Amino acid sequence: LRHLEGCFGSLSELDYPKERLEVILIDNGSDDESVETMQRDHGWVRLIVNEANVGFSAGCNQGARAAEDASVLVFLNNDMRVDRAWLRELVGPVVRGECIASSAKMFSWDGKVLNSVGGGMNFHGIGIQKGYLEEPRPEFDEPSRTLFACGGAMAIDAAVFHDVGGFDEEFFAYYEDVDLGWRLWVMGYEIHYAPKAICWH
Repeated sequence: LRHLEGCFGSLSELDYPKERLEVILIDNGSDDESVETMQRDHGWVRLIVNEANVGFSAGCNQGARAAEDASVLVFLNNDMRVDRAWLRELVGPVVRGECIASSAKMFSWDGKVLNSVGGGMNFHGIGIQKGYLEEPRPEFDEPSRTLFACGGAMAIDAAVFHDVGGFDEEFFAYYEDVDLGWRLWVMGYEIHYAPKAICWH
């Protein structure tokens, strides 16, 4: 509940054509008046309410199926706030055909350190958020290829997302984005880090 205003307040101020945007919130079994608050304060958001928490992957897949007319899907955690240009900068590389999916630049809530500037993996198969807890540096301002797009703030071509089966629901939470990125690269697609797509977590 405490995250909703920051997230949806910032989404309401996006520098993006309103007629080209549908915002869907999957409520994963909350019990803290989140549903009532969304209905009262953010009626422009399409709300889908689950009776129980079905998990991050299943919830995202549910939202993707509900967005029937979307050509690009964007996933955003509700404990985020976004820059006005965030969506335009995030979907741009996908729309231009530069990559099939993109990952945002994610700061800590106070903006002092980074949370993510793309994803990688170490020798032991452990997923890594590049730049995690590091101070901003010029090298993080350059677009680059990345193993996976962080599921907390990413865009992907909708047709490809559905074709590859979306997020693997065996991952209730965490590593679903690593798995999706790995599968996309194996299938010949590229994923890029979009440094001008800024959000705070």
